[in-house]
Parts: sequence; structure tokens; C-alpha cells
Amino acid sequence: MLAPLSAAATDQVNLGDVFSTQTLNVDTVTDTTAAVTTATGNTMLSGAETGSLNVPVVQVNGQPDASFGNIKAKTTLTVANTSGETTVTTAATGNSAEADISGGGSLTGTFVQTTNGIATPLDHPPGAGLFISAENDIYAPSGAATDMTALAQAIANSVSIGATGSLASPIIFQDNAASVTSIVHHVDSVEGSEAALLDYTAGTAAFTAISVGNNVSITGIADAIGTGSSEYIHSNQYTNGASILAGVLMFVDDAQTVQGASAVSANNISVNNMSGDLNLTNVQTNDSYTQADTVVGAFEFGAGSATASGVGNSALAANYGASTEFSNSQTNNAEVVASASFSGGNSDQQSYDATASSSAIGNGATAFSCSDCGGVIDVANNQVNNNTISATTMVDLTGVNRSVTATATAVGNSATFYNSKPR
Repeated sequence: MLAPLSAAATDQVNLGDVFSTQTLNVDTVTDTTAAVTTATGNTMLSGAETGSLNVPVVQVNGQPDASFGNIKAKTTLTVANTSGETTVTTAATGNSAEADISGGGSLTGTFVQTTNGIATPLDHPPGAGLFISAENDIYAPSGAATDMTALAQAIANSVSIGATGSLASPIIFQDNAASVTSIVHHVDSVEGSEAALLDYTAGTAAFTAISVGNNVSITGIADAIGTGSSEYIHSNQYTNGASILAGVLMFVDDAQTVQGASAVSANNISVNNMSGDLNLTNVQTNDSYTQADTVVGAFEFGAGSATASGVGNSALAANYGASTEFSNSQTNNAEVVASASFSGGNSDQQSYDATASSSAIGNGATAFSCSDCGGVIDVANNQVNNNTISATTMVDLTGVNRSVTATATAVGNSATFYNSKPR
């Protein structure tokens, strides 16, 4: 008897602007302060617990002439005295599709996602055309927090697929022509952008910005009785919007731990599988200016860090199963920039550990298989970088510090393939 087949045909077209904003003006909070702000053009969720699932999906965000279709999420937090345990999460997404399957069936379908905008970044400055934007505006110059965590995430197109003891064999096409921006800072109505400010925390102040043009995340795991998953994937990603930008600008007067991080990827695919076969055919092309910029300052600190990571095209194929086949083609035509700086210190009192690191890669690919699983890996790899890749790191400290660590890494093409024991 054939297993039942579920079909979930989805056509979604968003031609209007989608904006979500939230403002929290906090005086004194003794427990927790939490804000979640999201804006999405199109979203789809499908799944099957038994049988098989066929998911033909077409999602389009934005007018073809870039007149409408902007996606923006913004959270503003001001603290007068204390905000307690504080979490701010802001996310903007053009198109989002998720499909999950379990019970031994198969997941098939073609996922087509398009985010319109103005292409050809050489003819348009960063920010031109349609935009996908996530922003956190934090202002607590006299405020304290137990801990404060702020995340801004912007993604033009996103596909997420999960298989449990099943087979996943999707075909994925993603095309982004919008500018994608995430930023954590403070907006001054007179002077413009200023650093996000926090006066004091005895714990951690961690501010993060993440921007991705096209993203695919696929995971296959074994079920409760040990039946593994297998994945056969064809993915094609292209981005040519004006820019993919992520930025953190922050200053904390006194903190145990201060962390600022920005990460950008024009095209990203991550595939993880357990127990079965993994076959990934991947094509990625980046024509969007790509930049991660992190600026962190602290007057007194225990541990302080600034990190920035920028990648034009990124691919990961990780398999804890018998057979791994990876056919990879990546072309980066745009500039990729990563810059990280940490500054501060007190001439009257010692600070401790300061770290700054930046990493910029035109094309990055990693694939591995499990030798303990009888794994065999077969790779065909082609990577071409046609533009400038730059990484810059700066540390500027006053007074006595226990340690200083700084790294800057720039690579045109990076490929790592191996067969090893799982740790």
C-alpha cells in the first residue's frame, strides 16, 4: 500500500510595504524587560508526520519596479534607571518558507523565492531600491541592566527544511535584488546615528546584527528508533541588490562582559545530516556589496570583544552518514568588507581582557563526512572571486589591561573538505 501524499501548493505575492515598530520607555524594572518585533512579507509553514509531502512554493516580495515592498522592523528601548534582565529581538524577512517531515516519508517540491528591488550595485549607492531592514535603537546612558541582549536580523529569502527519519529532496531557487540591513545603535534626532548606550551591568551586554541575502538551512536527524534521514538537494542562490550590511555601534560605561558582533552573508546554505546519504548540488552568485562593521567601546570592563564576519558565498555540507556528495559552484563579483574595533579603558583602574577580530571571505565552502560511519566524501568544487576582500581590526586602549588579542583574516576563496571521527 502506498503511503498517503500530502500536497501544499503555495503562491504568495506581497506588493506592499510591511512595517513593524515598537517603543519601550522604561523607568525601573526589577525582573525582566523583553521586546520582540518582527516584519515579514510572505511566510509559509508546512509539515507531515506520516506519509510524504510535496511542497511547490512560489513567493514574491516587492513590486518589480521597486516602488513598494519594503520590509522594516524597528525596536526602540530607553532606560531611565534599570531594566532588569533585558532582551530585545528584532527581525525583518522578505520571504520565509519552512517544511518538516517525519515518519519515514519523503519531502519533495520546488521552492522559488524572489525579492524584487533595484539591481546593479555599481549604479546605485548602498540602500538604493527596496530594503529589508531590522534595527535596534538602545539608549540607557544612566541605565543599568542585570544583563542586556539585543539582536537585529534581516534576511531577504529564507528556506528551512527538517527531516526526521525521512528523505528530503527539495529544489530551491532564491533571487534577491533588495538591500538588506541590520543595525544595533542609537538614533539621535539631531546628530543622526550614535552608539547604543548602557551605563552599567554586572553581567553581559551583548549586541548582535545579522544580515543575509539568501539563506537555506536543512537538517536531517534520526528518529527515536534510529532510522536515519537522507537528503538530495539542488540549490541555486543569486543576490544583486545594492548591499548586504550589518552593523553594531555600542558603548558601555561599566560592565563585566561587553560583546559586539556583526555578521553578513550574501548567499548562505547550511546542510546537516545524520545516518543517511547527503547529496548537495549548490550554485551561488553574489553581486551585492557585502559589509560587516562592529564598533565597541567600554570605559571599565572585565572582558570586551568586537567581532565582524563578512562572506560573499557560504556553503556547508556536514554528514554523519555513509555517503557525502558535494558539487559546489560559487562566484563572488562584489566587494566583501569586515571591520571590527574595540576601544576604551580607564587610566585610573585596570581593565582586563580585550579582543577584536574580523574575517572577510569571498567564497567559503566546507564539507565533511564521518569516518566512524563508513563515510565516503566526493567533492567537485569551483570557486571564483572577482573583487576586493578586506578585513580590518583595531584595538585602542587606555591604562592597564591584562590581555589584548586581535586578528584580521581576508581570503578570496576558502575550501575545506575532510573525513574524520565525530568528536
